[in-house]
Amino acid sequence: MASAANSTRSLVVPAIAALSYLAAWFIGGALTRPNLDWYATLERPGFTPPNEAFP
Repeated sequence: MASAANSTRSLVVPAIAALSYLAAWFIGGALTRPNLDWYATLERPGFTPPNEAFP
């Protein structure tokens, strides 16, 4: 009986961790994406690579 409980726990814990990670990733992306306009207005130093270098 203890083996079945350990087997279930060994699947549930990683699943919860993965879902937590994905939820944080999705929420962070959803909140950040619409607010990136300010970045284009920053004054950059002369040694900044062109935008084409890092699309």
